[in-house]
Amino acid sequence: MDKSLHLGAILLFIIGLVAFIGSCFYSKKEHQKFKKYSSSVSTGSFLEDI
Repeated sequence: MDKSLHLGAILLFIIGLVAFIGSCFYSKKEHQKFKKYSSSVSTGSFLEDI
């Protein structure tokens, strides 16, 4: 296996692990607070935003 490919796989794993652990602490209350103070006009649905 190429060394750069191996390092890339490790980096992607670490990023995924951080995202997963971070999502465990992102509660619905935090989501509502962000949505309330955000200037975004997003509806929260990908299909509706398009």
